[in-house]
Amino acid sequence: MDADIEAPPGQVTAIVGPNGSGKSTLLRAVAGLAPIDRGSIRIGDCVVDDADGTFIGAEDRSIGMVFQDYLLFPHMTVRDNVAFGLRARGVRTRAARARADESLHEFGLVELAARRPSQISGGQAQRIALARALITHPDALLLDEPFAALDAGTRAATRADLSRRLSDFTGATLLVTHEPLEALVLADRVVVLEEGRVAQAGTMAEVAARPASAYVAALMGVNLLRGSAHDGRVTLRGGGELIVASTIKGEVFATIRPSAVTAHRQRPEGSARNAWPARVRTVEEIGDRVRVSFDGQPDLLVDLTAASVASLALAPGARCWLTVKATEIDVYPAASSPESAEHVIRP
Repeated sequence: MDADIEAPPGQVTAIVGPNGSGKSTLLRAVAGLAPIDRGSIRIGDCVVDDADGTFIGAEDRSIGMVFQDYLLFPHMTVRDNVAFGLRARGVRTRAARARADESLHEFGLVELAARRPSQISGGQAQRIALARALITHPDALLLDEPFAALDAGTRAATRADLSRRLSDFTGATLLVTHEPLEALVLADRVVVLEEGRVAQAGTMAEVAARPASAYVAALMGVNLLRGSAHDGRVTLRGGGELIVASTIKGEVFATIRPSAVTAHRQRPEGSARNAWPARVRTVEEIGDRVRVSFDGQPDLLVDLTAASVASLALAPGARCWLTVKATEIDVYPAASSPESAEHVIRP
């Protein structure tokens, strides 16, 4: 893994990426569960790991961690689970339990203090794991897919509660997730890892506006095309050409929002300067819209209303025309995208 990442205090930095990109490796290294073989890790003013031999174990790092499955101790009560971090740091049992009760009160979980983890819900377990992680006032909070164990009905309310908790946390937070919605709701910044390197970083709006790779584009739900720009046109690598409003020249990325594309059964007449034939590949309902993937030059994902899909009789194999206005296509240099920049994140 080769990534230079800085997570500022008081902010949530989301780490996203495909399977095998290095998300878990990064979190384990910061937590002290996996040593590094080069570079260094600093938490606050303390170097906790470096290639020269410095290594501070997990138990001595100023961190709190919420694991994917929460990992509450099944033989302990909720009170003793929350008090565990204090007890591990030498705080006497009575004092640790008293502070645990204060924390449970803050989280609205006092009535659960005497229960075992097997007697509580998934949403409650997540909040208890967070209380356990924060009770020592760590410099860094690590969240590993904190909603993965929750059902869809519980996830939204728990996400909102976590957002409120994180707004009061003054340390740095690293959130590993594969869900763009979680990064959007919780994070100040997002870091995209691909093959152990930083592919892109910035706010969600910045990353969504100019994705630097096919993975980022898919994550953000936009169409990403690459080609050569000249005289207000982009000749696409995969075939086809787009008329654009930009006068940029050279190798470029072009992004098109799925909602900016219109589908027609016959070649349309109108203001859209880009029109090409396409064939429906798949049709999928996503919330209150329908996402249709089209094969053409170029291939595109298009978001339509259910009424539009029905009126156009769109089904796999159906032929139609796609149109998009030149002003709806964002074009930017491929060479200056984050993908080709140094793999460094700064606050």
